[in-house]
Amino acid sequence: MTDLATIILLLGSYDRETKSTLNKIREEIAKLSVHYDETIFTLLLENVEIYETDTDWICIEKFGEKKTIILFKRDSIEVKDVIEFDAKEDDIEILKRLGYKSFIRIPILEKLRVLATISSLVFVLDIRS
Repeated sequence: MTDLATIILLLGSYDRETKSTLNKIREEIAKLSVHYDETIFTLLLENVEIYETDTDWICIEKFGEKKTIILFKRDSIEVKDVIEFDAKEDDIEILKRLGYKSFIRIPILEKLRVLATISSLVFVLDIRS
């Protein structure tokens, strides 16, 4: 793939109303992505796991019936590839099939740091306020 992509990180509380609004925002951004023929990934923190290798960050987002794997070069934050899998498939098995022998799932605060680093925009929403 090796083209630039726009990553938008959506953060918010986990109450029903806020989550529903975040999902609506995600859907509207997806429509814009198609309309403008841009590569835009809109990620919800709770749907994402990040794995780290010597050279890459591997972002796995589970949404609905699928998992989207976004491979980033760590040194340039360039998107190397995007692959989709069935949501039922195990992350570790997917990574092994992709040829990764050594990787580590990073903890939540590090995950947030990596996502903030690779994101062009971080959108925070809490409608309870």
